Amino acid sequence: MIILNSFINQNKNKMKRKLLLVMVLCLTIITTGFAQPGAKKEKKALDLNEEIKLDGKVRTGKLPSGLTYYVKSNKKPENRAEFQIAVNAGSVLETEAERGLAHFTEHMGFNGTKHYPGNEMIDALEKQGIIFGYQINAGTGFDQTVYNVELPTDKPELFNMGLKILDGWASGMLMSSSEIDKERGVIIEEWRLYQGAEDRFRAKTWPTMLKGSPYAERLPIGTLENLQNFKHETIRGFYKKWYRPDNMAIIVVGDFDADEMEQKIIDYFGMGDAPTTPLNRPVITLPDNKEPLIAIATDKEANNNSIEFFYKHPAQKVKTIGDYRNRYLLTALYSDMLNSRLRDLSEKKNCPFIGAGASYSSYIARPTDV
Repeated sequence: MIILNSFINQNKNKMKRKLLLVMVLCLTIITTGFAQPGAKKEKKALDLNEEIKLDGKVRTGKLPSGLTYYVKSNKKPENRAEFQIAVNAGSVLETEAERGLAHFTEHMGFNGTKHYPGNEMIDALEKQGIIFGYQINAGTGFDQTVYNVELPTDKPELFNMGLKILDGWASGMLMSSSEIDKERGVIIEEWRLYQGAEDRFRAKTWPTMLKGSPYAERLPIGTLENLQNFKHETIRGFYKKWYRPDNMAIIVVGDFDADEMEQKIIDYFGMGDAPTTPLNRPVITLPDNKEPLIAIATDKEANNNSIEFFYKHPAQKVKTIGDYRNRYLLTALYSDMLNSRLRDLSEKKNCPFIGAGASYSSYIARPTDV
């Protein structure tokens, strides 16, 4: 699956739930206290300079191998747990010879690992009612690749598969030549699905919008020519280069004992050695521009006309409560107010536009907001 921010989102509800999961892991803001029964309630003013701390219920650590883990016990939904592994690598890191291979590597995670050769993993899960594409899935973006599997905690034989599945994705993809060639047809068919009017618009406008940055030419789907012709060793090299413990994190949240799960992760992944070569994961930036960048595109299959304005600037770092208020609450309030007025205008007679909207969010490039 390919993730292109708001442009492509094949599993919208699923991804929303995952984003909420990551937010829970990253921060908890305590805004008020609970007064004792009968006591006078006192409002506590927020200290906007107070640093946002990690949720105290989240267990986190870094193993000797460099692998980071996050564990949180969560009783709802009952008898369920979500296992994720996040790889800090996506299509923007590809060389010319690797175009499309971050996404291709994601697919290979379901075509044989050291624990489950061939289709054994999917077959075993589907026999137990786990739905491929929903309860087990993955997504590739410009900067990251995330794998996930949701398992029942009241079925030990299934629940215990979770860490083995993550381990297979992290360091045990088999990448056999026959499976690689078999998957080419699947990926090429997916590439064809991304050749509609909207995709052609994007292909024409993004080189201007993202001028001077690798993001302009690194759509996760890749190029047809490279998907057809890349060498087997090239994708194996991409996997070896970026799928290393100091470039990944494990996230496990669900209805289980946090102490036991943390110990299982330490026992299962803690024996590996750290990579002998230093990690060289560049941060890809989007250059600023002094003059406006203008892109115009037409397509015979387009069913409407649209004008878009983007104002980009360096991403706001959220470290304090004040940062959080400014980055999320105030921008959401402003966007909601503006969108409400635009909706009112669109309902008036002789309105010059059919629809309009505004938003503020992270842009395609990590260090940029729009």
